[in-house]
Amino acid sequence: MTAYLRSLDPWRHLIKSSSEGHSPGFWGADCGDLNDMHPYFGWSGWDKTKNLGTFLPAFSQDVYDKGHPFIIGETGIARECVNKNIKAGSLADMDTNGWHVQESLWGGLFSGAVGSGMPWWWDENVDKPNVYWRFQFIANFVKDVRFNQENFTRGNDASATDKMQLFELKGKETRLLWVRHPDLSWYGMAVEKKSLTPIHNAEVSLEKMTAGNYRVEIWDSEHGRKLETRDVEVKDGTMNISLPELTTEVAIKILVSP
Repeated sequence: MTAYLRSLDPWRHLIKSSSEGHSPGFWGADCGDLNDMHPYFGWSGWDKTKNLGTFLPAFSQDVYDKGHPFIIGETGIARECVNKNIKAGSLADMDTNGWHVQESLWGGLFSGAVGSGMPWWWDENVDKPNVYWRFQFIANFVKDVRFNQENFTRGNDASATDKMQLFELKGKETRLLWVRHPDLSWYGMAVEKKSLTPIHNAEVSLEKMTAGNYRVEIWDSEHGRKLETRDVEVKDGTMNISLPELTTEVAIKILVSP
């Protein structure tokens, strides 16, 4: 179908392939210009999706490995799904602070997708609890990031103390990190009503850093505000970043100093 559409279109319009699950046969240049993933709590399982922040990168690993652009065009909590007589929509209604929306947005970004994840059921999962501010907060963080120039890839050169959840994107001149409390998840916060013990003196280390000067911004990703900016010099290829008290999560932006 893609080949036929291209044969009719002298203007070379973008062709997007959409898939609910893992369909490698529909990924790649032969089947369109942009792939579309649909990971959900419910439709994509019940246990691993209790943390969409970790699930979205794992779910999209295969399509990421294809090296072809993709988006997470649908994600979140599939309201009509039922498991053990529990309807997913009732769990979504317990998430009045929009933690699953937070994980959908940031988990999508750090999957290496073209943009953030796109939460579905906006009327009941986003509009009703009025968690639009979650969108503004991630927008604040990436406002000055030149995605069209950085050519970001998923990174694996970062490590963190205290078994924290850690996600990394590596660009030409910028690195982005998302660092989460090890016990943080939308299900834990919204359904289990967990109270997280703050972590003190945590640290993130990055390897394979080019020697030079960098600007390090530490953000409160939960509330969308910059906490501090540091100037850091790298000499031996390693950068160590001490974190403020970690109650939920932070994001880090590392840029080559002009």
